[in-house]
Formats: sequence, C-alpha cells, structure tokens
Amino acid sequence: MKKEIIPMDDIKKIMFDIIKGVAFLHNKNIIHRDLKPDNILLTDDEQIVVDSLSFIINKNFNDQVKIYTALSGTEALEIVTKEHIDITFMDINMPGLTGLETVSCITKLKPETIIIILSAFDRFQYAQEAMNLGAFKYITKPVNRNIVIQTIRSAMDHIDNRRGIQNAD
Repeated sequence: MKKEIIPMDDIKKIMFDIIKGVAFLHNKNIIHRDLKPDNILLTDDEQIVVDSLSFIINKNFNDQVKIYTALSGTEALEIVTKEHIDITFMDINMPGLTGLETVSCITKLKPETIIIILSAFDRFQYAQEAMNLGAFKYITKPVNRNIVIQTIRSAMDHIDNRRGIQNAD
C-alpha cells in the first residue's frame, strides 16, 4: 500500500480551517468551553436589576451558567457559604450589610470568587475601594448589556485559565 504525502502547505491550511471553525462554534455558543457550568451570584437590593442581569445572562450563556440571586449582603453571604460561586455581581449601596462589606467577607471566605461591582455611583473612591478589595471589574448602572456580556466572558476566561493551571498540578 502506497502512502500519500500531503504537502505541508495543505496541512497548514487544513489546521487553520479547523481552528477557525472551532473558534466560530465557540463564539456562537454551539460548543461549550467546559462541561461544568459557572455559578454566578447576582446581588442587588433592587429586584429589577437582578431580573435584568438574569435575563441578559440567560439569553447569552444558556447552560454555561447557573444563576443564584440575593437581595441583600446577608443573603449573598448565606449563598456563598453553601454553594461554590465562581462569579459574584455585587451592588455597592444596599441597606444593612453594604456591598463593599459583603465583598470583604466573600474575599476572606472564598478568595477565588471573581467579584464584579455594580454601582449607580461613578465615584473614584468607591471604585478604588472595590479594586483594593480585589474586584475584577467595576460597572456603573444602568448596566450596559454588552459590557455585562464582555465582563462575564472575561471572567469565564480567567476561571478557565485558573482551572487549567490547577489541573496541571
């Protein structure tokens, strides 16, 4: 049986087409990046904000995520202690335990959790304090759908990279 030798340029073209096709399928959410969905906690004292974020996330990430919701910092802490939360959206200004106080507790309990701050305030002091607590991103309200999607994708990439490093050990 005679073996056929495929020219290297043809191999490169085939590989490029495969990579391009996989990237297309991944971007269209036809293939998934991981079998395990990321757990996302949405915390805001305004139900409409939680509902809006839930809608955006469900529409764009389907079965890639599992969503938990909390209407207070205390409720968020209860969820974080019981569930493995990968990404937390946290409003800053809430009655009782503030968002920043809640973030401080979460980062001590579960330092691997990615924190995304939501705020109606575009004040440098809030953003600076949030970043000092280890926030991944600071988003101002009203939330922009594209920014939410882009931020979640970035957070998921960060999680994937971290999981890859942990799996390599």
